[in-house]
Amino acid sequence: MVDIVLYIDIHAHSQKTNSFLYGNPSNLENHKDRKLWLPYALSSVADDFSLAYTQFNKDADKEGTGRRAMGSVLSCECFTLEVSFFSYRPSDSLTAKPIPYLSCKYESLGEHLCLAVKSYVESLRNELSLSLVNTINCLLKKTKQLRGL
Repeated sequence: MVDIVLYIDIHAHSQKTNSFLYGNPSNLENHKDRKLWLPYALSSVADDFSLAYTQFNKDADKEGTGRRAMGSVLSCECFTLEVSFFSYRPSDSLTAKPIPYLSCKYESLGEHLCLAVKSYVESLRNELSLSLVNTINCLLKKTKQLRGL
């Protein structure tokens, strides 16, 4: 059996510069850090990625999008990666001159997305390991209490 841990659909954008993510919001406190992991991981490796344009929303007009539809049937984080047709401003700079996207830059973004996904999956593994260790420690502590040790 395979667990799906992440869903990403990719689109071109004609209105904004750079690449950025749309994600589904969560009301669960322990999921908020997990939701931010991928955008921050991507921003740390890709100078054309914009944290400023990244949003988490449930807008009614986006209800038919892949991320929203898959978010209602999957129990994983769902994102849309939007990438400008035209240009990006390095490192989210508002003052930098826009740089045209070339095919090599789109390929580079794909590589950076893979690195960010790898980092995200590793963080989930570490979270699971930490959760397992905490559960075992709690169980051992309760066992000792029951035995009067």
